[in-house]
Amino acid sequence: ALLWTLAADTAFARVQAGPNARLQVGEWLAGAARAGNTVAVVRNYPLEEFYSPPLTAGVAGVAINLGDDADPASALARADFLVVPEPVYRGLDRLGSRHPKSSTRSLGERLASDEHFELALSLKLPVELAGVDFGAGFRSQDFFIINPGFRVYRRKR
Repeated sequence: ALLWTLAADTAFARVQAGPNARLQVGEWLAGAARAGNTVAVVRNYPLEEFYSPPLTAGVAGVAINLGDDADPASALARADFLVVPEPVYRGLDRLGSRHPKSSTRSLGERLASDEHFELALSLKLPVELAGVDFGAGFRSQDFFIINPGFRVYRRKR
């Protein structure tokens, strides 16, 4: 049991010491977004800055604050890319149309319709060591801040 715990801790330490997922999303957007594009970042609360990827010069950023429970339609209408962090997409995956927030339900319905956006990148850094995935052992809310997953959607042309 001690060796298993040590292996899981080592895998977790490798994630912490490795490249930050938020920065990796920013790098991907730097290659995919063009000057004049708008990237919308979904947040549960206005101060969730730690889920916002860095954007290159000329690319505008807009926040969609689901905590306000306002319809995200106007921000989505301007967005060329949409960044959805793991706490949001896990809630959408789990609750879907039963989600208690109307803003989150609206976002989920728009993404599920596949009418305007398509999934372009799904990123979750694996917590692995020697081919063994320890990720299932790290599911708490705090772990989403240390190793958040992201889904990036691109507007269909």
